[in-house]
Amino acid sequence: MSISSPKILEVIRSAKTGQWNIPGFQRGFVWQRPKILLLLDSLFRGYPFGTILNWKVPEAEGQVAGRSSTLRGPTTWIIDGQQRTTALCMLTGQKPYWWKDNADWDRRFSGLKPMIRLRPTADVEFQLENPVRRRSSEWFRVDPFLAELAQVEYEEFEDVLDKHASVAANEVAKKLDIPGDVEEYVTARDEVKKRLTRLGRVLVTELPCQSINLGPVSVAEVFERVNRAGTRVRETDVTVAWVEAHNPGWVRDDFLPFCGEMDDAGWGLPPSLLIPVLVTACGQNPDLRNIPPDVWKDRVRLDDGWKEVKKAIEAVRQSLQSCGVPLGLVPSKNALFPCLIAAMREAGAGAKEMVGRMFLAATASGRYAGSTGTKFREDASLIKRAGSFDEAVDLYVGRLAPRPAVGGGVDMRADAWRIDSDDLCASYSGAGNRYLRLLYFMTVFPNDPRAWFGGNRGRSFTQDARGVLDPDLKPEWHHFFPKAFLKKRGVEDERVNWFGNIAVVDAKANRKINSKPPLTYLELEEVHAPPDELAKQFIPSRSSLHQFDSLDDFLRERHEQLAEAMNLRLHGFGLVK
Repeated sequence: MSISSPKILEVIRSAKTGQWNIPGFQRGFVWQRPKILLLLDSLFRGYPFGTILNWKVPEAEGQVAGRSSTLRGPTTWIIDGQQRTTALCMLTGQKPYWWKDNADWDRRFSGLKPMIRLRPTADVEFQLENPVRRRSSEWFRVDPFLAELAQVEYEEFEDVLDKHASVAANEVAKKLDIPGDVEEYVTARDEVKKRLTRLGRVLVTELPCQSINLGPVSVAEVFERVNRAGTRVRETDVTVAWVEAHNPGWVRDDFLPFCGEMDDAGWGLPPSLLIPVLVTACGQNPDLRNIPPDVWKDRVRLDDGWKEVKKAIEAVRQSLQSCGVPLGLVPSKNALFPCLIAAMREAGAGAKEMVGRMFLAATASGRYAGSTGTKFREDASLIKRAGSFDEAVDLYVGRLAPRPAVGGGVDMRADAWRIDSDDLCASYSGAGNRYLRLLYFMTVFPNDPRAWFGGNRGRSFTQDARGVLDPDLKPEWHHFFPKAFLKKRGVEDERVNWFGNIAVVDAKANRKINSKPPLTYLELEEVHAPPDELAKQFIPSRSSLHQFDSLDDFLRERHEQLAEAMNLRLHGFGLVK
């Protein structure tokens, strides 16, 4: 760790040129105008600023985008102090390198308008501009004054400051209409100049700065300890910053735009998944603690690996969408890791079902619950050793532990992936049952269920015109026996939420339905759920089962039908005999 004391002027310039930057895992600028003003007031009065903590990326050189090739790339990243540094830039009108939205910057900067009270007989005070202060002769706009000084070289700073302060002091003193003789006027003018000089010298205040030179894993831990906002940072997030430092422009021009496109398509994947996949595509083991820096410096290898990753993502996306997997229902996106690694292999016929098989096995077993580093490394090694795509899937699925039983412990049946009707006597909203909720949707998806409620009654809501999963789908979960109806009759919450009482719909049920039994609300004009539509979700259509007195029989029959349908679906993926 090294310690330095750069002047505020130097900090602002480093931020403006990109010599200082912020990693992608940093949050955006969140300070409000009063807090920025308070920072200026503290600096004016000589109060402590706090230490800035920077990360100097080891062995990183490169060209700052759009600047001279003689400049180093953004090898210094702000770990703690981003908000303060950005506030300093805003006070002087110097847009930092990392603030890409010009319109947003102009809006934030133009809305700041800090002012200082300069009347010699009044205490120094900082406030934001308002109509009264704008017309007052004793209030002076700070930002244009500081913006001009921010352009001055340090060697000339005192001379330029003296000239600017003198000119401004004369103008302010004339407007103040100070009573008395010339001597009183001069005294007042000198006091105004003194205050303006003190204001200008804020820019040459030295700030304490600590710099660390560590790897991504240690930096992630440091950030966790010093960040007061509680932002969760993983070592993969820091690795993204590491890549950008070694290969300037790649994250901004290639990685982030692709991530944005995937988000827009409803398939956003986190860096904590993408980076280990990319590392594997570049021929390395996805152990972020031991990746040679040369991997990130080799732009050709990086680009080739990224092409493989994007190709694999598209293949897996198409496979899982055809299987009816909405990404929003996936318990852990890390379950896509083995699928993406396997998808880089040459796949033959039936690849979509094989990808689905691997994904379901990873999800059902909870393979990636908790820490993933060791599991990623083991699984990548296993898949790469396989002789073919099909063998990779078989080896992977075969090594996974049996699915934990709903009641606790481990299900040791030979057919470990099979669903029993008793397994569905569980809350659909429980954190441990997200796999069953996903499997439910995948089971009813091929039946093309239609909307029951709202303006789209009778229309398909899970598939687009091509019969493919709608990427914008946001399914709602409907209690067939409404929750309010059952609670009024003393049914416990857990049982109200059993899978047997759940259906997937595209819109929330009308409030008028909440107190009515199915036998009643299914007859309403605003509801479209005929028997054939109920059958698509394995809901018994006999009206005798749609009364409260038949709730036990309804749940038992529905669980049996649903379990049978789920197992048939799993059979299609080769997980159930």
